[in-house]
Amino acid sequence: MARLDEALRKQPFEVVKTACFQSAEMIRAFRASSLDLPWARLETGTQLLFKLLFISICHKINWDFLQRRLSERFLGEGEDRLLERALRMTPARMTELIGDYPRKERIRGAERAALMKDVASTLVGLFGGDAMVLYARSNRKIGGQAGFLEQIDAFRAYREDPLRKKSNVLVQELVREGIVEFLDVSDVAPAIDYHIMRLYLRSGRVLPTAAAVFEHLRVAERSETRLRLDKLLREATAEALRYTAFYAGLTVPVVNYIEWQIGRARCHDQRPNCLGECTLSEADADVIRLSPSACPYAGFCPALVDPQWGELREPILQKAYY
Repeated sequence: MARLDEALRKQPFEVVKTACFQSAEMIRAFRASSLDLPWARLETGTQLLFKLLFISICHKINWDFLQRRLSERFLGEGEDRLLERALRMTPARMTELIGDYPRKERIRGAERAALMKDVASTLVGLFGGDAMVLYARSNRKIGGQAGFLEQIDAFRAYREDPLRKKSNVLVQELVREGIVEFLDVSDVAPAIDYHIMRLYLRSGRVLPTAAAVFEHLRVAERSETRLRLDKLLREATAEALRYTAFYAGLTVPVVNYIEWQIGRARCHDQRPNCLGECTLSEADADVIRLSPSACPYAGFCPALVDPQWGELREPILQKAYY
């Protein structure tokens, strides 16, 4: 641990631009199909409220499972009913809602119920219970004084993370699905979660600069990491993602989405699935079409040829923000 602490006094990660360029070449051909989503036919305010609630509790759990479950149980009765259900959310109700999730230790009913209820009660207290009032107060700006990011800092789930993972995910989803429009959409920031960090470490785009850091990130049995290491890794990964998007000629939300899909479907936490088919249940069909029989990065990724790189994992950090 002393060697790790010493390494963290300096910059422990380097962004490798050549690896970012190689990755960009593999995904630049991506084109998304038109989205057919069950909530897309609802009023804009209901869609916005649904995303606010869903993303506020989406951490350490499968995205598709949670979004599908909430849309099945919560939608179809209008914004008032959706808000009412969120206000009445309890740990028992949350546990019942997602209780069949296979990894029971990740249900965390009390934690998710509290976050959802905070969004609902704060929306009532500060915005009259209307998600569109929140959006209107942003003047259609993401950043800056009174911008959308500042508005959603009113909610605990969105303000806890110093690097705004959930906030950035929310903005990206709103932009990608066309729910609302922002004037400064070119300023959308990367949303860095554990799938993205793992992918960028293993693909060599974010390089640990000290042996102690490399070893800490590949040891199977390890304790919760230093907050500084996690923060610096997420910052370096965000920088590398911006380079990848620039080289690919794609937007940050699109690259973020592609690589999140690759990370969760190919770059599994225990062992990367570099070669072989990837089923449609594991990743978006548009992403699979980039390279159906292998990870798009298999041609140059260090994790394919060096087991130590394949063992690199994101830091262990038990926080409710990602």
